[in-house]
Amino acid sequence: MRFFAFGEALIDIIVQADGKTFSSPGGSLLNVAVSMARAGAAVELISDFGLDEPGKRLHSFLESEGVGVSYLNRFTNGQTPLAYAALDADAKASYTFYKRYPETRFTEAKLPHFTPGDCFVFGSFSSVQEPLQPVLEKLLKQAQSSDSFIFFDPNIRQHKLSREDKAMNYLRRNIGMADLVRGSDEDFEAMLGTSDIEKVKNTLEISDKVPLIITRGASVVECLHLQKRSDFAVPILKNLVSTIGAGDAFDAGLLCFLDVQRMSKNELRTMHPDMLGMMIATAVSFATDVCQSPENFISKTMATNFAAFRQSL
Repeated sequence: MRFFAFGEALIDIIVQADGKTFSSPGGSLLNVAVSMARAGAAVELISDFGLDEPGKRLHSFLESEGVGVSYLNRFTNGQTPLAYAALDADAKASYTFYKRYPETRFTEAKLPHFTPGDCFVFGSFSSVQEPLQPVLEKLLKQAQSSDSFIFFDPNIRQHKLSREDKAMNYLRRNIGMADLVRGSDEDFEAMLGTSDIEKVKNTLEISDKVPLIITRGASVVECLHLQKRSDFAVPILKNLVSTIGAGDAFDAGLLCFLDVQRMSKNELRTMHPDMLGMMIATAVSFATDVCQSPENFISKTMATNFAAFRQSL
């Protein structure tokens, strides 16, 4: 299975609660792509950033991690974005973003040719930004017409939306085209004013065949699929370092599970509860690993363990 992840790539400047500061490549879909590549998946990142020094760092980092760079759009009339992330005592981040993109983006971008069995992965603020809609609509239509998987994670928890916002229409479209939806309780509170999984499903008119997964931080993971609700426990962590990449790692775990199982779209739609539980367990293990590291991606140890699991199948 080939994965194509569309979204923002940036440099995170991370300040821990004790004042220690470091920087790391980041952006939700970059985080997803790197964790997946470490776990042995074939993944390309579709993104845009500058030909400046931070952009050079991002490009070389992606190459070193085995993430495909064929669909990166580099620009000179702007700057690679930065995110200032301040961690509190519970290792949760609050963000300040510094962005200067060109007025028109992805003007001459090379885009992938999707085939059946591929997977288009997208989400976060890039999925609702007005300047990105032309290229995103093209990617969504191509992925859908080729019978590729579509995975969507809203990841907009810091952006409260009203029903009149254009972004709300884009979010509804994105969810309506997805074969698998994962969001945090904070995402759906921001979108709909509720994170009740039944209300979310009904309000957004999500098909019974589309697994809807809602994560609730360190408490529980909820899933609604084929009119059956399942709750999955999350382990208590003693060595919590950072939660910045936790949700992205969770997404990577879901997608890597689909990859190693060589799952078809029909098999996903009709997934047995036991298989669903295994998929969630994989995602939780990825997220748990990331929370115990200052990096935004799964560790090399987790990647090695998952590679062994892949080879055993």
